Amino acid sequence: MNEKKKISDIAAAAEVSPATVSRVFNRHPYVKDEIRNRVLEVARRMKYSPKFSAAKNNIGIVLNGYDGINLGQFEVLMITALSQLLFKRNYAFEIIPHTSAPLLHNTSLKGLIAISPAAANALKGLDIPMVTVNHEIEGVPSVSTDHRQGLKIAVDYFFAKGHRQIAYIGENPGPLSWGMAERQAGYRDGLAASGLEFELKFVKKDEETLLEAFARIVKTGCTAVVVGCEGIVPQFCYVMYLMNKSIPADISTISFETANLSQYLVPPQTTIDQNFPVLAEIVVNRLDELIAGKPLEQIHLRLENRLIERDSVKTL
Repeated sequence: MNEKKKISDIAAAAEVSPATVSRVFNRHPYVKDEIRNRVLEVARRMKYSPKFSAAKNNIGIVLNGYDGINLGQFEVLMITALSQLLFKRNYAFEIIPHTSAPLLHNTSLKGLIAISPAAANALKGLDIPMVTVNHEIEGVPSVSTDHRQGLKIAVDYFFAKGHRQIAYIGENPGPLSWGMAERQAGYRDGLAASGLEFELKFVKKDEETLLEAFARIVKTGCTAVVVGCEGIVPQFCYVMYLMNKSIPADISTISFETANLSQYLVPPQTTIDQNFPVLAEIVVNRLDELIAGKPLEQIHLRLENRLIERDSVKTL
């Protein structure tokens, strides 16, 4: 039995029109709860579920996918914020690895949100409205946090607290990693603005793992560290514990804000907040405009970070 026939059967059993069944499956806001519940109950009884990939309001969220879906902390926080907003906007969405880019087309997807550098580059040129997140490509609309500004405010804050030996630990940027390159540039900008020299001993080496970099840099005599990747501050705190070091008595830290984590670490972390709910709202607003065929005034938007002061920075 084809899908059209099934929808007709559900409509007849629920005593509504096929158009109403379609509106329920596409989460249209103007359907009474009693009718929505009746249609869904009939669909469950008939063991029918719609094909979300065929939904007219389906959005693809594309991530790195070399060996399955790769989810770092940034992606987790971003997807959480996007999923909440897309649900409110009555969009369905699916998470897609960037290796599936050749299979995507505009008959199954209303729009695309690319959250990784590999995804953004793989999708370039597709005839589907697209916004990239955290990566800028010429001619492709993007929304990013201002990573350079975020690192600079961290260095500025440390300097104002009397620190002069300031380290930065983050993944070294690959050829596609725009965001990491911007963070390293922001670290250098902050040092230069404060009259401090950039020293190689205070940054991660290419051949080091993050844990190796943590252990080595803690021994360099630095008094402050910007932990420059989302979600890695627990590992840094663990390395400090293994080395019998204390935050902030021995080393002060500023990391990236992770909801329901940063404020509960010991000590609560001073963080750079990227405001993911606002970031997600701007992403979806831009995608809405592209889907509607409206021109964008700016191709690339960068949102400023803010510093959340807690207890991980010591005044010297």
